[in-house]
Amino acid sequence: MTKVFLVSLSEALPFRQQLLSSLSGQRKEKAERFVRDIDQARSAIGSLLIRRFAGKEEILIGPKGKPYFANGPFFNLSHAGEYVGLAVSDEEVGFDLENIERCDLSIVRAAFTAEEGQRIHSKQDFALAWTRKEAVAKCLGDGLTNPRLIGVVDLGNGRFQYEGETFFIETLPLDGHYLSVATKKAAPEIELEVIPAQELLK
Repeated sequence: MTKVFLVSLSEALPFRQQLLSSLSGQRKEKAERFVRDIDQARSAIGSLLIRRFAGKEEILIGPKGKPYFANGPFFNLSHAGEYVGLAVSDEEVGFDLENIERCDLSIVRAAFTAEEGQRIHSKQDFALAWTRKEAVAKCLGDGLTNPRLIGVVDLGNGRFQYEGETFFIETLPLDGHYLSVATKKAAPEIELEVIPAQELLK
């Protein structure tokens, strides 16, 4: 089971100062370095989601830059458009969230392989393909440094291949967004919950 917790940025903005005040140390300093209120709120929400739903241990950084807890659980953050989200799982997980309307069809050739690009005819197609690609890369702990050179191959039944490895991906629509979760052992079986910003203050 993979749980995905989401917070609406527009609903959280009125509580920005309280969210920042709930942080301490480096997490608070990191959030306050952002100039725009919305970016401060987004950073604070991410940190508070991790603390509330993943764990309160020290966050470590893996060899490829992916944060993790020494004793689990596995987690991955993403944000886009209206939402900030956190995926929490008992196995390595990758999570991506994209706002459909903000997808730019003019960069398809730069963002996807030629084979992937042939299947992208709309912003919905773009968001669907991109969240899957980003989710598997984040599951591995990699970034998409050369997205037009490495593609995600659909093997059927929710199974996908990326860089010679097989992943299970589940994708869900959400209020003008797509979100994808990738795992390696079994289908993610997403349990989705939208959390009021005030919940993070408790």
